[in-house]
Amino acid sequence: MKGQSKSVRYEMMYGHLLYTFEKKQIKLGLRNNLNRSDRPRQVIANKSSHKNFVTANDVRNIKPIPQKKYDQILKYINRGGEFTTTMVSNGIGLSVSDLAWTLNVMYKGKLVDRVSKRTTPIIGNPGAKSWRYVYFKKK
Repeated sequence: MKGQSKSVRYEMMYGHLLYTFEKKQIKLGLRNNLNRSDRPRQVIANKSSHKNFVTANDVRNIKPIPQKKYDQILKYINRGGEFTTTMVSNGIGLSVSDLAWTLNVMYKGKLVDRVSKRTTPIIGNPGAKSWRYVYFKKK
């Protein structure tokens, strides 16, 4: 925590205290264990074990995604080019986590194509490259 501003230190301390509090609550049986739920999970990872984390069963069980959101995303992606989730998020104003799930569902529904590629979150960023899904227009 050395070298951090006061507000960052307070946030880190708060996060740690909240984490330990929740762990105690789970141990006492006052909260459900977070890892034991039946809801479909969103895993943002490009590991081979997570390549197809949205199964057909998950797609059937989730709440339908509004057509307006599909149209927004398709309009942005169909302009041409390759887009990361962050780029699409910045372009249409939706959160990255919400958009990641929607894009995966759209990929499973064969509305968009994707490929795993070493890139930055926003193409042209000077930051380090990592493996990410890049979405593009269905051919």
